Amino acid sequence: MTADEPFFECDTCSHPGWYAGLSESPKCPKCGRDPVRYRDRDTVYCYVHRAAMTSHYITTSEFLVTTYVWQGHQHQFPNAKLYVVSEPGTNPADRISLLNCEQCETALRAWLKDHVDYS
Repeated sequence: MTADEPFFECDTCSHPGWYAGLSESPKCPKCGRDPVRYRDRDTVYCYVHRAAMTSHYITTSEFLVTTYVWQGHQHQFPNAKLYVVSEPGTNPADRISLLNCEQCETALRAWLKDHVDYS
């Protein structure tokens, strides 16, 4: 494995990431799960959709202590806008920028429509 291959990242465990080819099944060496995203040269891609992620959203550390209805299902849309979006006026030191995949976002909206009753 070399730096010429894509660099994969796992959000499930604390593994720092690894290089692997896209033709193999690049499971995390630590926890054995599929990666969430990978970087090839200067572009970050959604592993699920193999789509370049060019847009992002801002959240805060509050997302770490918030319970979400999709918990346990995020592997279906790992790069959607999953976390609370930051309110205007948020302390700049607490702003966290996350990339998102439009196809994951579409899958999340469909999942919410099928599984959450907003009435």
